Amino acid sequence: MRSERSRRFRLRAALTALVLGLVCAVAVAQAERTVILVRHAEVVSSGRDPELSPAGRARALALAETLAIARPGLIIVSNTLRSRQTAVELAARTGARLRVIDVDGGDLDAHVRAVADAILEYVGHGAVVVVGHSNTLPRIATALGVPVQADLGHQCFDALWRVSLQRRAGVQFEAHRYGSRSPGCEASTSVPD
Repeated sequence: MRSERSRRFRLRAALTALVLGLVCAVAVAQAERTVILVRHAEVVSSGRDPELSPAGRARALALAETLAIARPGLIIVSNTLRSRQTAVELAARTGARLRVIDVDGGDLDAHVRAVADAILEYVGHGAVVVVGHSNTLPRIATALGVPVQADLGHQCFDALWRVSLQRRAGVQFEAHRYGSRSPGCEASTSVPD
């Protein structure tokens, strides 16, 4: 009887330690999160749901080369063909999971909230990459705590924003460029004041 009680006690202690370890791991994962925001690559036309142009396919490859070292765990894309095509090579190279979050009937606010929630709720390893649009990325950055950003210019495809969400240091923002230079992107990729 005594050994049975002792065995149950050790089992409960082991389960408690396991649960506490998992809770701590989740807290650490949520305490520091790197989010990389990029616009979809260049498209062939301005039709309803255009596909990537040859320049866009080259930019998608450049994105995969640039971010492969970051080993993202999650790539969030919109339900547009251009967003998904921009992310597919990065997902293939890194094994990151692709998650589609629809732009529900054009409701940008709902889309931004859904993307921000998905970022904040993600408990896996690696960075979260968001392949969005010129008018959604600034709103997503703001939802994460970055000072307000202007919409990206219509021809701006090389902006790469890195947002670090840290428990102690707060939100850190860095603006970068990748791939071939897009004309007219200077003002859209500056670090906010």
